[in-house]
Amino acid sequence: MRGGGGGGGGGYKSPKNPNKYNPLWRSVDEILQRETIEVVYQPIVNHAEGVICAHEALSRPQYGGRFIPPDVWFRAAYESDRSMEADLLALTISVNRLRLLPPEISAMPLYVNVMPSSFVQESFVERLEVLFREGLCQPGQLVIEIVEYISYDPTLLSQMIKSIRSLGVRIALDDVGAGSTSLAGLLEFDPDFVKVDRTVIQGISISSSKQRFLSRLVRFMESGNSVIAEGVENYEDLNAIREAGVNVSQGYYWSRPMSISELSDLVSEIESKRTELANLARNRDRSLTDKAVVEKSQELDTLIYLYHRLFHNDL
Repeated sequence: MRGGGGGGGGGYKSPKNPNKYNPLWRSVDEILQRETIEVVYQPIVNHAEGVICAHEALSRPQYGGRFIPPDVWFRAAYESDRSMEADLLALTISVNRLRLLPPEISAMPLYVNVMPSSFVQESFVERLEVLFREGLCQPGQLVIEIVEYISYDPTLLSQMIKSIRSLGVRIALDDVGAGSTSLAGLLEFDPDFVKVDRTVIQGISISSSKQRFLSRLVRFMESGNSVIAEGVENYEDLNAIREAGVNVSQGYYWSRPMSISELSDLVSEIESKRTELANLARNRDRSLTDKAVVEKSQELDTLIYLYHRLFHNDL
């Protein structure tokens, strides 16, 4: 299977002087052959309702015992005409590993980055159909993010997006506000979601121009649930995006990206603390203000705050 970074989809060009000895190109070959892409998951939070509403799968390519920045490695895959292979590998690993978690987590929507050069390959749609037929995930669960760091022709891409949408897959436009291409995509693609770049979100609490941009974007999308603020790291910025009408966010304020084993351990710990709390409450001789019960409840609250279902009402 060969993906089409260059030459496969009108308007996409391979490098003029490809160098097969380039270490990055060698890493593309080896990682695709050995499937050495690690995946971590970051919660996406509907802070208006106080719930985790989805996860984003973040790829961590590994070569020679070291991680390569994802945008660097995926760009190298694009330049070596293997972008679709890289995207499909990341997508398959992301879906497969999330299935190891309990259904209440594994069935949540999953956001996965895909390069525009993969979209313009008809075989990409066919491979998605195979993934759904094999039951690895439901079409309505998958949200494909169109990344900004590979340039694209919005008009050309919009035709292929229609085919992908016909499967039931939803589309998100990534890195909105970081470049002119994504803004053009807003008009061409009519995306289900837009993800606002961290450069817009960070410091928005002290920037009236950023606040106006975000408010206009919410009005354009006609829903605060369709705009996702990326890179939220402090309460001040979170409060500013809420005031702009945005209901959904992700970032280190909520949680760092976690491996599947870390997610699994956290879920297990939450359930363990929940059981301990229930047992304490059931067997108590005094009221629920018993010190042990209160302490156990606080431990559970802390874990839930980090990840699970409900957040405190004052967030």
